Amino acid sequence: MKDKGITISFLIVNYDSEEHVKRLIEELAIKVRRSYEVIVSNNDPVHTFTTEYSNVIVLENGHNIGFGKAHNRAAQRARGRYLCVINPDIYGITDHIDDIVVSFEGENVGIVAPRICDQYHHVEKWSYGTQDLTPWSVLWNNMRGKKEHRVGRSDSCIPYGMCSLAWVTGALFFMEKSLFEKVGGFDENFFLYYEDVDLCRRVKARGFSIIRNISFTAHHISGASSNDYGRKKKSYYESQHYYFTKHHGLLWSGFIKCVRICLRRT
Repeated sequence: MKDKGITISFLIVNYDSEEHVKRLIEELAIKVRRSYEVIVSNNDPVHTFTTEYSNVIVLENGHNIGFGKAHNRAAQRARGRYLCVINPDIYGITDHIDDIVVSFEGENVGIVAPRICDQYHHVEKWSYGTQDLTPWSVLWNNMRGKKEHRVGRSDSCIPYGMCSLAWVTGALFFMEKSLFEKVGGFDENFFLYYEDVDLCRRVKARGFSIIRNISFTAHHISGASSNDYGRKKKSYYESQHYYFTKHHGLLWSGFIKCVRICLRRT
């Protein structure tokens, strides 16, 4: 039964980023005013995670079970009305970031994210997208030598700092737990990458909007949880192949893969 005393459950997946997680927990203790809990889903196969905070729950997964699966496990334990999926390498959060939940008072708001900046205070271009990810958009960006889907084309917002988008990054967003459960959470066939775009797509398919509220800001150290570039690249393309197979069919997915290989050889 959901604990009515908890407003937000912050979900953090740890993989070789214990110091970042502990720093983030300390920052949340300063910045959050509403009742909350933190659930750390530990994917680190070597080190168990320990904390002195009484409102922090640790789930030991024993090995790296993947981003989406680890978050789904944390969400099952969550008691808050709202879930906040947040990366360990998020820092410099706006004071009272928890007030972002007021954004859900709008009609059919499904997911809300803050403005996410890099270490140099620039908006991360891959932190949101104004258009749905399609085979054509990926092919176009491949030919231009740009990242396939992490492209935000506009930073303009409607009044009150609210932008309606196609998708937002899984580095940091808020969502009602009830809706997360209704859409089935993250698709666990994605080990890493594209699970955020896929979740947003399924939320939109149910008639809910994806909102970016730029009145709230956080900073992101991209890639802090892993330095294995080769493994990340492999996971990226595996997830890309699955995403397009799932939403556009095997023919399109295979075509994009062939184009990528041909461009790499030229």
